Amino acid sequence: MVFNARTDLAELRALRGGLDSNAAPFYDPAHVLDSALRIVKSNSGLIDEVEKWALYEQIVVAAYDTGDVTTGNSYLDQILAKFPPKDSSRSSRLLGLQFESTGQFDKAVEVYEAALAKDESNIGLHKRIITALRAQGRKQEAIEGLVRYLDVFMSDIEGWLELSSLYLGELMYQQAAFCLEEVILLRPSNHLYHLRYADILFSFGQVELALKHYCRALELCTDNVRAFYGIRTSILALASKNDKGRGTQVDVETRDSLKKLAEEQLSSLYAKAGKDAATINTILKAWIQERA
Repeated sequence: MVFNARTDLAELRALRGGLDSNAAPFYDPAHVLDSALRIVKSNSGLIDEVEKWALYEQIVVAAYDTGDVTTGNSYLDQILAKFPPKDSSRSSRLLGLQFESTGQFDKAVEVYEAALAKDESNIGLHKRIITALRAQGRKQEAIEGLVRYLDVFMSDIEGWLELSSLYLGELMYQQAAFCLEEVILLRPSNHLYHLRYADILFSFGQVELALKHYCRALELCTDNVRAFYGIRTSILALASKNDKGRGTQVDVETRDSLKKLAEEQLSSLYAKAGKDAATINTILKAWIQERA
């Protein structure tokens, strides 16, 4: 890949800005490390003293993410000499990452907690503690920590998704579903969150509500294959439920219409799969017949 200092610097700045996920590029730690190292070594005059340290910080994080502990330690030493951890929560976070990179999670947590005592509102430090606990398999402590964190930072979508994932790992489906409800309240127009919520609901028998959210996901993304499969599977589950005399609020006409829609649209979408279209449609028809 051709090195373009101005283009790469713009990407690194966007990643540092990071709050707008639409503006920031995909995070590739290897690319970040290579680009940042080239820029700081090029003496191109594109960066001032302040941005130099910001790039050093990105180098440290990317180096540890790629397993290049030597490079990470080298630049971290320079940061810590300039900004001691006792005076900087950002330096504390980087020092904790160094401990995490070598598996010293207890030491990392000690560093993060000491820094939080001085800066309780630092979201990054809270999240690092959760990550360190999870890496040690201390899932219950991670859950408890995330619950306390989200009591304060209720609009953190990543936090709710992380908590949902932890609950799912413990087969706590209702709690996981609650987390997705919070996410949907914050981002109601994201079809992926409706899909995830529907999957969880289906897992513990809330089929009718799951069907509604599969349909909502389809309204937001009209060619979503997963939503069509979710609708088709939910209709079968509701039909089975009705056959067993447990009843359902979704009438037969609606069920038949949705079932037909899902099957036709799946076939239509797979018809666009190029040379594999015929094979995929054959498999789809077999799946439909098996679950008729």
